[in-house]
Amino acid sequence: MGISIRGGAINPTKPIKLSFFGPLGSGKSTASHFSRDIFRELLPLYWFKKCNVAEPLYLIQNYVYSTMGVQNPLQDSKFLKYIAKKFEDDLGPRCVRKARGVAYTYQGKVVCVNSDCRNNAYRSLKDDGFIFIKVRAKLSVRSGRIIERGDVTIAGIDQIKADYSISNNGSLSQFKISIEKVIKKIIPKL
Repeated sequence: MGISIRGGAINPTKPIKLSFFGPLGSGKSTASHFSRDIFRELLPLYWFKKCNVAEPLYLIQNYVYSTMGVQNPLQDSKFLKYIAKKFEDDLGPRCVRKARGVAYTYQGKVVCVNSDCRNNAYRSLKDDGFIFIKVRAKLSVRSGRIIERGDVTIAGIDQIKADYSISNNGSLSQFKISIEKVIKKIIPKL
């Protein structure tokens, strides 16, 4: 017996795995937050779990800067690239194993979301059934966000193929509506 959602039904034990990607400042993290709220409304019996591939890199960066007494460090692309050279190729498969573990723990009733996919993790996540959503925004919109955050991370995303694409050039409410439309397309296909 499936869970119905406005005319459709899904297998209640099948995990849902999404991976947002896009250029710097496009709204990937915001899309992840909105997707959590949308899934909680549409599938209240499912758990929501972030499974971010790059999370270990940022944790290491923050630990190093905290140890050095640096307050509120910006994303440091040179430092992150150095760390990534040591183990980033292994992060994709580890994220897949983490997502599988989360799905097993919650007996499949889980939404796993990676909010910042890069080329290195794409194949592993794709092979494990992640759905890729590209977040687009005009450079004029993104540049303001990048400057505001002081973000200098450079992401390789040119090898990722989008299953869906959403625009983030308008208001936050318009962006949330766009995400909800995509999620409503994904759920009945599961």
